[in-house]
Order: sequence, then C-alpha cells, then structure tokens
Amino acid sequence: MHRRSLIICPLLLLAASLISCGDAGHPSFRRSDEKAVRASLIRAEALMESDPHAARAVLDSIAYPHPLPKGKGARPAGLPSFRRGKGEAILQEGTGEAAHYAWLRTQIDYKCDVPLTSDSLARIATAYYGTPRRPDYHAAMAWYTLGCVYSDMNDDVNGADAFLKAKSLFPDTLIRYYALAEQNLGLHYLSRHMKNEAINEFKCSKQNLSRLADSSTVAFLDLKLAQSFLYMEKDDEAKGYLMKTLNNPYALDNVFNGALFEMAKIETYDYKDYWKAHEYLNQHINYTYNKKTLAGAYCLKAEIFQNQGQLDSAWYYFNRTLSCQIDLASFAYSYLQMAALAPKVGRSDSIEFYIQQHDHYIDTLYAISNQQAIRQVMNDHRVELEQQRLEEQHRRLLFGGIAVFVVLCLSLLTLFLLHRNRNNRKTLALQQAIRQNNVALMNLTVPSEEEKESAAVSAKTLTDPETYVRLFRLGRQLLDPEVMEEIEKLSVVSGGEDADRIRKRFADALDQSFVELMMMLRLAVPSLNKRELHYIISRMLGLDDKDIRTIQKTEDSTFRTQKMRLRQKFPAEIIEKLLLPIEDVNN
Repeated sequence: MHRRSLIICPLLLLAASLISCGDAGHPSFRRSDEKAVRASLIRAEALMESDPHAARAVLDSIAYPHPLPKGKGARPAGLPSFRRGKGEAILQEGTGEAAHYAWLRTQIDYKCDVPLTSDSLARIATAYYGTPRRPDYHAAMAWYTLGCVYSDMNDDVNGADAFLKAKSLFPDTLIRYYALAEQNLGLHYLSRHMKNEAINEFKCSKQNLSRLADSSTVAFLDLKLAQSFLYMEKDDEAKGYLMKTLNNPYALDNVFNGALFEMAKIETYDYKDYWKAHEYLNQHINYTYNKKTLAGAYCLKAEIFQNQGQLDSAWYYFNRTLSCQIDLASFAYSYLQMAALAPKVGRSDSIEFYIQQHDHYIDTLYAISNQQAIRQVMNDHRVELEQQRLEEQHRRLLFGGIAVFVVLCLSLLTLFLLHRNRNNRKTLALQQAIRQNNVALMNLTVPSEEEKESAAVSAKTLTDPETYVRLFRLGRQLLDPEVMEEIEKLSVVSGGEDADRIRKRFADALDQSFVELMMMLRLAVPSLNKRELHYIISRMLGLDDKDIRTIQKTEDSTFRTQKMRLRQKFPAEIIEKLLLPIEDVNN
C-alpha cells in the first residue's frame, strides 16, 4: 500500500503541474474568447439603434476588458465573459471580428456625437469587406460608416464616393441605412450646389423613409428639399415643403427652427412682408439652442432693417453676424453691405478692409463649391457599376455557354454511340453543329470600352482657350444674322417695348446657339451667371463694352464691377483670349 502511494503521488503532481502550466493561447482557450467577442459584437449591433450609449459600453468591454467580479455581481448586464486582454488581441488580428468591431465602433461613436477626425478605424472594415459582387449588409454598413466619417470631416468628395458604394451594396432598398445613404448623398450634392442631383436623392430617401414611418427624418428631408428649391428660385415649391416641415409634429427643434428661417427669407424677398419676416426670425432666434450659429438670421434681420431705412439697426445686426461662428455666405454678404453702409454711418476709413474681407470669403466659397471633383466621383462610380454588370454578364454567358456545350457534347456523344453504325449523315451533321457552337462560343465578347460612359472633361481641356474658340465658331454658324442686324438699332432706340423685344431676342439667340460653349464655361467656372456668359459671347462676336452695356441695360458703375469680378474668376491668359473678337473662318 505504501509503495503504491509513492507511485501515484508523483503522477498526480505531474498532472497538476501540466494543467497549471497550460498555454492560455491554446485553441481550446481561444475559441471561448472568440465566441465571447462575437457575442458582444452581436449585442452591440442590436443595441446600436435603441441605446447607442449602452452599445458603446459593450464595445468598451471588448477593447478594454476588466477582471470579472466574484459572487452575485459577476457578468453585469449579461455581458459575455473572456479573459483580460484576449478581446483586444483578437481585434488586432485583421479578422472578421476586427472589421465588425471597426465599423460598429465608428458608427456608434457617430450616433453618440463623438467627433470623427480620422478614417483609419473605418478603413479597417472597408479593407476587410471590400466591394463584393453580391450585396452584403455588413460591407454596405462599413462603407456607409466611412461616409459618415467624411461627412464629419466636411469632405464632400470622399463622402459621396463612400455613400455611392454603400448604396450599391445594400441588399434591400427598404433598409433604413439605404435611405440615410441617399439623404447624406443629397447633403453632399447640395453643399456643392448640385441642386438637381440633391433633389433626386432627397426625394428617393423621403419615399423610403415614409414607408418606414420615420416621420422625424421626413421632416428634415422636407426642409432640405425646400432649401434646394430656394437655391433654384422656385419659391412656391419651397414654401410647400416648408409648411410640411412646420406642420410635422415629429420635426426636431433644429429642423423646425431651420424652416422658420427659410420662411423668413421668402417673406423678405418674395412678398416684402418685413413684419412677418421679423416674426419668423424672432421665433427662430428665441428657439435656437446654440446662439453662436445665428449668423444667417442676424444677417437677414440687418438686411430687412436696411431695406426699411433703419441704418443704425442694420449696422448693429451686421456686426452681430460677424460675432457668430463663421458662415461663409453670411460673412461675405455682411462685409459687402457694411462697405456700402460705411459712408452713411461715418466709417468710411474701414471700407477697404470690408471689401478685402468680402473678397476673401467669396473666394473661399468658390473654392469649396467646385463640382468637378465630386462629378468625377459620380462618373467613376457609374463606370465601376457598369464594369461589374458587364463582368457579371460575361460570367453568366461563359457559364451558360460551357453548360450548354457540355450538355450538347454529352448528347452528341450519346447519339454517336447509339447511331454509330446506322446513319453517317446524321453524325456529320452533328459534328458540324459542334463546330458552329464552338465558333459561337469563341465569338462571345464583352462590349468595348467605347460603349461605356465617357469620362468627365479633363482639366487640361478646360484650361485650353482654343476649346472655347472652337465651340464659339460652331455656335456662330447657328446664330441668325438678322439678330445681329437688329442689335444695331439699339444705338438709335435704346428704350421702349421695341428695344426690350430686341434685347430679349438677342439673349434667346445666344442661349440657343451657344449652349455648348456656355456649358463648357460653366464647367470651368461654376459660379458664372447668365449675364457674365452673355458678356463673354458678345465680346467674342465683336461687340464693344458700350454696345454690351446698352444691350444688357446696365448702369456704368455696375457694369464695371461685373467686368472686374469676371476677370477675377478666370486665369488672365484665358479671359484675355475669351474677350477678343473671333473672326469667322467662313469669311
């Protein structure tokens, strides 16, 4: 008995030492940790909509695990358990769990109003999921989340690119985040003054969110649709959407206040009802929580006082505008009006400063409203989708052709074995059919690159003056000679109905004959207005400034200001070429 115990004891000690020294990284240990991480991620995703702060706490428990307490307090809130440090280690290995965590963490931080200043975390998710051929919800959410990051960073180009990819990956258009991707695309387009594209996205998003009974977001979309129509000077349509926003009981405070501000604009500019406009503005100012964002409201109040002849009040509110957070449009307009008001309120010595500040903010507005980059993104995305469609079509054709070929070969082989000694003529016919089928399969081709959408106009083309000269000559051939003959009459009779008729006919003729040239000029400088386009074409037609001022019926000082602004919008070498008369090659 004593000898047996001497043998058993060392064996037990050896077994105990092996168990105590077991590797915590062994797969049997690791599987339980992976399951715990995966369960936490699923729980965080489930909580993301209803309670994002609770979802954030679940994610914190993965990235920064703490030892679980003993006794009754173990595993609070039903969180899965895993050993200290294991959750963080699993997330650093580039696995599906890491990608899932990356987009969840970024999206939940976004919902918790945590500022997003870097795309590095969201890029982990998009790098893992990529852009799969088949729609995939998690891949779509990864790209949608990256778009949210760029929205927080005010990056319209990359934001639009991410949301376009997300839209193409959602498996169903009735998913709420699909509608939100459309909404965010519209916001990026609107910030670049791409009004038609923005309206289309807003309407599609509103339709999907209405089906989902998301009345609060519908109110926000009504406000954005109204702002888009206001930019297009379609105030009646805008007012209809604003009234829907104001009558929506689910509209958030900031959305309701935004609708009040836009209604004040309509009352000011359309109806000249300054009393009603003041009423809307006062409600907007009183109900706005963050008073630092009221630059637009103060600027509009100042403009109303200026129109009413109350210059001191106007000056006071223009100054209040400049004390708010920077609003480029409001600041630019305020400095311009203060330059005009300065002599009347005894501040003539500051006029030069006000003009410099106005030009600075206007230049900044022009820089950030450039549409070429975002339109290139849209074009690239359309080309990418077309390539995917063609590749998928080619794969289907190839698979179908191979399947047909295999079936046909088997059928022919069976027939050949059955009728080998009976009918040589049929055998020859079947062999001919095989050859024809092989030829047909070899001729399967994908449509050429020329059938795809043409790329956007290159920057080199837009900066080449000869491009505009060629387009002018094409338009010159379409211009009615009688129009130019009638213009000469304005030097004799510059007023009355007959003169207005001649002016209108000349403007319509320019719009119809030189539409390609105008489109190219606007691609180069999106801020060009119709009057500036007509001025450029008139100079190319050989008309001098005196004739053009008569045609446009413009005061001399205003005309000089317009010319100065036009020259600032183009590089010197281009504008000098555009303002020279172009000889007709047919003469």
